Amino acid sequence: MELWATGFNAWGQLQHDRRTSLNLKDLDTFTCILKDDNLEVYRTSVSGNLVRTRSGLNLAGYASDDIVSLCLEKQDRLPCVAVAGNNKVATFSDGYIRQYISFQNYVRGESEFSEATDDIVQIEGNQTSFTALSSTGRVCTWGDERYEACLGRDITKEQYQSSSFSEMIKLTYDNSPASRPAIVEELSDLPDKITKISSCGYVTAALTSANDAYFWGRGHPAELISGSPTPLDLDGQDILDVSVGFNHVIILTTEHKVYMVGNGENGQLGQSVEVLEDWKEIKLPLKDEQRIRSVQAGYKNTLLVIENAAPR
Repeated sequence: MELWATGFNAWGQLQHDRRTSLNLKDLDTFTCILKDDNLEVYRTSVSGNLVRTRSGLNLAGYASDDIVSLCLEKQDRLPCVAVAGNNKVATFSDGYIRQYISFQNYVRGESEFSEATDDIVQIEGNQTSFTALSSTGRVCTWGDERYEACLGRDITKEQYQSSSFSEMIKLTYDNSPASRPAIVEELSDLPDKITKISSCGYVTAALTSANDAYFWGRGHPAELISGSPTPLDLDGQDILDVSVGFNHVIILTTEHKVYMVGNGENGQLGQSVEVLEDWKEIKLPLKDEQRIRSVQAGYKNTLLVIENAAPR
């Protein structure tokens, strides 16, 4: 297997092969950066990317991100631990979603709230919100009410009564405030189960068992979508994998074709363009026996896991 990458590399986060000299220049085309019998991208952050190989976890760049450091310590991808752009941390354990105002509070076990919920298998954080996926395929979101489009659902404003200028007392809120986990009902009405979520920047994606993808959010590249889950029609093609980066998105079809949209100023689109306003297929110089297995959009960079296709 091979790991190919392009884009932002200021911290050496695209240099997994320790046998080569350190080069901090951004990559503007997809390049093979690692070979191993077993490759899986675990975590990406601004300064480091964490990949599992046959011999264990391989970090490129720096583990300045607290969650990446925790993954290294636990030797686990920790799919139910996420951090948002406001530094809040969300977790799921023992039947409860918990939120912490900082990683330090998470370490001390001092949560802002804990809420009983379904069995959660994945939590993703973006700049302003969190998205959680249950084992039954239900999706819930919560976060900053000023960015309602990032929640993919209707919210009710929390109401406050001011007893003094410096003290605000919460009066009431009903069952769908922005700040607490609530179900994205439009996804619950789908005939097929949600199997994966991806979220970064101000955009979130959900992938179904029927190979359909839904997007919601605001800002570029969200001009193509809206504040409620919107299905992607990629000329009728089925979608195998999806990943959302800080300002770009990547799709892998069941035919193992890659499509991308968004900003490319750091080379994250794998070609010399500043921006792609619409989806475009990105072709790689793969060998006949190779195909793309999975995709990962990091912070202004992109990672692809390449495998040898089974003989027909």
